[in-house]
Amino acid sequence: MSEAPADFAVVGSTPLARLVAGLLASVHGKRVIWIGDSHAAFRLPRGIDLSFGPMTRPESWALLSQTVPETVKLLAKAGGKASMMRLDPIFFADTPIGQQAMAFVCSSAAGFGAAIEPLPSGHLGKGRKGIVLRDALYLQRDRLEPVLDRWLEGLGVTRVPPAQVHLHIAPNGSASMELDGTVTAATRAVLADDEAILAHLPTETIARLFERRPMTTILTEPTFQLSARVMLQIDADLSFMQGSHGGVVAIGAGGHDACVSHIGVLLGANRQLRQAGGNSHESLRSHDGAPVVGSIDGTGPELLAGLGATGAFLAPALARWFVGAATQDELSYFAARIPGRATAPSIVADYAPHAALAAA
Repeated sequence: MSEAPADFAVVGSTPLARLVAGLLASVHGKRVIWIGDSHAAFRLPRGIDLSFGPMTRPESWALLSQTVPETVKLLAKAGGKASMMRLDPIFFADTPIGQQAMAFVCSSAAGFGAAIEPLPSGHLGKGRKGIVLRDALYLQRDRLEPVLDRWLEGLGVTRVPPAQVHLHIAPNGSASMELDGTVTAATRAVLADDEAILAHLPTETIARLFERRPMTTILTEPTFQLSARVMLQIDADLSFMQGSHGGVVAIGAGGHDACVSHIGVLLGANRQLRQAGGNSHESLRSHDGAPVVGSIDGTGPELLAGLGATGAFLAPALARWFVGAATQDELSYFAARIPGRATAPSIVADYAPHAALAAA
């Protein structure tokens, strides 16, 4: 038995994947199948959702200045107002390259109204420089996920758990899937997070487009209060998030032992940190540090990768891009960041933490 084809099959379990699926259905009237898990309440996060990121290119800040208000209105309408937290994150760096990149972040962000304050010298430790970005929005995934799941259900988006379906993506980017004896097709597949790309894109294609990086998430037992609820060390690709009960979630590049050692140094020896949990995963980074958006040479599935902490807040523009309704600025931005673009040299290269680490 088969069903009529859907317009899109969106694969991914992040807030970005959910928001793109919902916008394609609600704003653009598309029939959407969403293939994703709901696990934020019991699995340690593999990413962070923040309305500001360590981006050095002014056009990225220009795009965010348009899409963040859209995303906020969308989340409030969907019932997710309580899942959004306003806070003042800290970005910091140890290396000269990272500190130089942070100066570019400051100049780009200031041009679009972001309030930025440098931290006093030595505030975070000797030789370390940091900035505070005022009034950022942070999405609490454990609270947001059930809200978005109900929203998608109300929109009529078909939800399919990945473990229950066999998904085949054709070379032309269409998708077919079998669930309980029923075969369903979708005109276009969207691989909306790293897990989805790693699961469904050929290994040789992944190697051509991305660098695969081991990542570790660590949860500590309650400890002393950090300098900010959310902190990003931009030259080490390391994020800290402290919960209301004092435990810290740290997501960093590298294997478990290296990540734990680095976290211990950063948080200070006097904290007597105890690990309460952890997991390992892989992330994908482009060769030029910029996002990867769209299909390869106009064929194959649509890819969303390398969008960093701000990805969820770009969902309105991404949905427009997929249906051919992007504004001229959005069209120019995403067209320059398609998979398979020239990356050496690159006209859209952005700061890459892995390059800074290698240079150090």
